Amino acid sequence: MEARQTMMLELLSGENRRFIIPVFQRNYDWKEEQCTQLFKDIEYVHTNDIRKSHFLGTIVFVSNREVEMLELREFVLIDGQQRVTSIILLLKAIYDSLKDATDEESQILRNRILNSYLINQYTLEKFRLRLKPMKEDDIVFQKIMNNDYDFIDKKSNIYKNY
Repeated sequence: MEARQTMMLELLSGENRRFIIPVFQRNYDWKEEQCTQLFKDIEYVHTNDIRKSHFLGTIVFVSNREVEMLELREFVLIDGQQRVTSIILLLKAIYDSLKDATDEESQILRNRILNSYLINQYTLEKFRLRLKPMKEDDIVFQKIMNNDYDFIDKKSNIYKNY
């Protein structure tokens, strides 16, 4: 076992990287209160000139990095799925909020969010999304990622927190 400190965006980024929530984990169950606190923590670090990082909690995963012939690096999340899912939902919300922005800087940020944190641009469609939630959550998550809100379960915590 190896423990180390890493930045959340560094963990999420990287070519052909995917985070999988295993079937033995609970569904995504964070409510607005937990997301609000996480987002306030992130905002505090961003706006505080002195503090450059904040402990978001541990993330425990098993990786397939030992299998060198695989092109896709998968991380099975053992602990931290609520935080990882919430951060990815936040990134998707930021991405969507910049949709109508016309300035070059916003479009660069939008493309960076999409290609660094939300999708694997150069993989098969079934591996495209960087997060693979459990079955029930995955249906709603895919609809959000594909901007398909017509028949989405609006009672889902994934949808509510997005």
